[in-house]
Amino acid sequence: MTSPSKTPNLFAPLAEIDAERPALISEEGLLTHGALRRRVGAVQRWLADQPAERPLLLSATAASDLLPAFIAAGALGRTAAVGDRRWSEAVRARVVAALGQPLIGESLPAFPTGEAADDPPRFAPNPSRPFYVGFTSGTTGLPKAYARSHRSWIETMVAGRDGFALDAADRILVLGPLVHSLALYGALQALWLGGAAIVDGMGGWGVDQGATVVIGVPPLLAALARTGPHSAIRTVLSSGQALDPTTEAVLRRGFPKAVLVDFYGTSEQSFIAWRAVGEEATRGTVGRPFAGVEAEIRDAEGRPVAPGVQGRLHVKSPMVFDGYLEGLDRGGFSSKDGWSSVGDLGWLGEDGTLTLAGREGGMVVVRGVNVFPQEVEAALKALPGILDAGVVGLPDAGRGALLVALVEGEGVVDPAALGALRPEKRPRRIIGVSALPRTLTGKIDRRALAELAAGLIAR
Repeated sequence: MTSPSKTPNLFAPLAEIDAERPALISEEGLLTHGALRRRVGAVQRWLADQPAERPLLLSATAASDLLPAFIAAGALGRTAAVGDRRWSEAVRARVVAALGQPLIGESLPAFPTGEAADDPPRFAPNPSRPFYVGFTSGTTGLPKAYARSHRSWIETMVAGRDGFALDAADRILVLGPLVHSLALYGALQALWLGGAAIVDGMGGWGVDQGATVVIGVPPLLAALARTGPHSAIRTVLSSGQALDPTTEAVLRRGFPKAVLVDFYGTSEQSFIAWRAVGEEATRGTVGRPFAGVEAEIRDAEGRPVAPGVQGRLHVKSPMVFDGYLEGLDRGGFSSKDGWSSVGDLGWLGEDGTLTLAGREGGMVVVRGVNVFPQEVEAALKALPGILDAGVVGLPDAGRGALLVALVEGEGVVDPAALGALRPEKRPRRIIGVSALPRTLTGKIDRRALAELAAGLIAR
């Protein structure tokens, strides 16, 4: 595979792959690499009649439509924004304002279906502009719009190939919609390697299409694992949220011959750290940094701290994004002298292993004690019968915040079972629910969780 220093365009390797090799398997059928290139060429001919300064908004639900259009725009040095059809009119209006142009691309051209040769796709990068605009899942409100360059994504592809030991023989099963950057990464990683992407959404049929690798957030991976065992899967890639011990056990049973990999990253910084999950996992540990990534913990004044001391995580990486689009939430991102931070808190061990405590914006203060919902949720999910948990702090005049937990599952939580947590971190109310509110990608919707908890408490 060409090294990143010699490949200015993320999609250039696609031009050299055997046309008969499978490229994309989706609910719409099978596309070979040759058929994929023909579709890319068709979109590029259509793009020739579109104003070059306008971003291409992609919100098609079919992977066989979205991926060729995304590749076509990026290969030409255009900017493609991958949007969510479920956005409200208010969110959509904010996106239009942030992009600064009327959006095009919702009506994609008809794709060639015959075997006749068409003009081959062109690869003409434009290093002065980003090729991809993604949107966060919006678990706490309005999605943030972030821009990535060819260079940063090529570095991500190399990190994934080398860190996860992936190659052209792999068929990567992608769980979740392609609007989610984790799913989009999985599909593009497969194509970039010369392998095949199986884009399953959430149906579960893709595991029977020769999949060797599966990637997704823990809830979607666990749902697939429960239909197993799936012994043909050799690698499971989990990311997007913490992988708790209960879910790890489910994945081990469902994918008995697989190496289980848990990796941590952010939309802004891409891949940061990873670990091959052992039989026992230290709660909150996300592993060591990827090759080429440096991690440092700093105090409130920006000074590096000793191993084992909690502080704000700062990262130096070639995979960092280009920036946010103006007009959308900028979150807690900061950058100086090549080091960046999104406000995640944690500590580094003597061996360089990174452990996360939570994010500054999600911290709850109870009687002067800093409480991170993720820590409490992990303790709850470790209890028998609890499938998942969401913890929120509601306003409370006496305590600062009233800690409330909503739990899925048949288990009954005995408060004594949370004795390992200091008293301020134990929820005052634990309420069973049939399902926690989630985003399209399977993550807990934190804003909806707070609204649900407040409503249940008020009854």
